[in-house]
Amino acid sequence: MIGLSVIEETNQIIHNYQEKEQLSELIAENNKVIMDHFDFDQSTLTDFIDYIEFQGYEQYVFFVIGEVNRTVRIASFLQDELDHIQFSVIDNQLQVLYGDPSVATLFKGKWIDRRQVRSQSNSTEYLKNGIMAMFTGFYPENLNKNILKHLYIQNEEILEKISKDVFMNIAINSSIFVRSHQEKSLNEFPFIMIEGESIEHHYLEEFIQLDKNEVLSMLDEFKNSGVVRNPYSKKGIFDYSLLVERHTNNRLFFYEDGIYHDYGKKYLITQDLSSNYFNISSQSLPAYSAISNYDQVVKSIFPLMFHLTSYFQVPESKFITPYSRIHFDPITDQLKNLSWVGIENEKGKYVFNLNNKKMYETEALFLEIMEADQKDCLDELRKRHTNIENMINQYREIVNHA
Repeated sequence: MIGLSVIEETNQIIHNYQEKEQLSELIAENNKVIMDHFDFDQSTLTDFIDYIEFQGYEQYVFFVIGEVNRTVRIASFLQDELDHIQFSVIDNQLQVLYGDPSVATLFKGKWIDRRQVRSQSNSTEYLKNGIMAMFTGFYPENLNKNILKHLYIQNEEILEKISKDVFMNIAINSSIFVRSHQEKSLNEFPFIMIEGESIEHHYLEEFIQLDKNEVLSMLDEFKNSGVVRNPYSKKGIFDYSLLVERHTNNRLFFYEDGIYHDYGKKYLITQDLSSNYFNISSQSLPAYSAISNYDQVVKSIFPLMFHLTSYFQVPESKFITPYSRIHFDPITDQLKNLSWVGIENEKGKYVFNLNNKKMYETEALFLEIMEADQKDCLDELRKRHTNIENMINQYREIVNHA
């Protein structure tokens, strides 16, 4: 059997091609070909190798749309691990870039991408979000809390000391950040490789170092008044997850004196840079339990509020959410679907749509209605304001159809 993975590669990120209606046009009649759809975001190289062997594939072909360099690195790595299976990479012009030249006969003809626009914005956003997660330690709730997504490595000499077992157990779409890189080529690694001190300095300027008491005080102020202070317009807080006890095992920091949980080097795992994955895991802090109480919800949404303040370049902003007190008491006993956030600062009044990531200017009464709606307090609002029903209807029309 032949496994076929149709993927897009952009800025080293690989994803399964999503335009499924075009895939049937791609393959010549061949009952040996099985279309594959592997999860590259939450699966490791070990997972991928186990999966390929379990499927009983004799060949595995990557048909690549877009860039190809990282896919070739992955295929080459897999070939070294599974020499009894033939791995190949072919692009949409049917040029075989790695492996068996005869795989071109599996396809009917050159691939025509019918999409009118192919943008790199998604992959750029993916990398930016990854950098933010690596330095703050704050990862999406739906991510496996014990799968490695980021390695920070102080220099290339340390890179050579890291156990191969560690690399085998990080997600395929993972980033490895090598701070000091001079001679050794990083192209042999099948991961997203980010290198250079200049890149680090560019990103580090977007973060601020705070202690635990400072962050907890900011959380209390947000709960009691909706206010988030960010006088330096930073986008993130170093090691936020550990400061608020929302630790996950999605990142590791390799310094000359050991392996750490955090960028700030406060939580040492081991001084042995060559430790294997099992030893690192057994000495790591346990990941937090995802208990959805009021405090945990506030901790989970606060990084977004802090990030949004940087957009305005003002010392502080007031946020209208179900969990912060403005005109009405916060919701503390249930979870609310948070699609809109209200924002008020010296530059104006705004609403931010979390789904389309767009900002809209608005007025004070709209924000008050939104707060009342989020907290199920519209009846109380009607008692405070006369002739407000038309405005409530306009509000609903906007939030339901934006």
